[in-house]
Amino acid sequence: MIVLRYDIQNCFDAFKVVVEESCINHSLSLSIETYKELMSIFSKRSFISFFKKIRDMYCSGNAIMTTELFELIGEGLMLHGKIGG
Repeated sequence: MIVLRYDIQNCFDAFKVVVEESCINHSLSLSIETYKELMSIFSKRSFISFFKKIRDMYCSGNAIMTTELFELIGEGLMLHGKIGG
């Protein structure tokens, strides 16, 4: 998908699952470079509900934020998860 740079719904859904599982398992399943590349491919899509879901996982204690995970998803959480001002 990265090679073709093609936005397909099934790929977008799989990307969200991988990121969510990374948060739940406290480990990176994607490199930061791959994550950013995929975010770029899906840039025309809305991430608001996705990052709100991730935010709620952390707020409810179902996930623990690590430095590595924050480096991966922190910007998205701040922009789309309604965190901060």
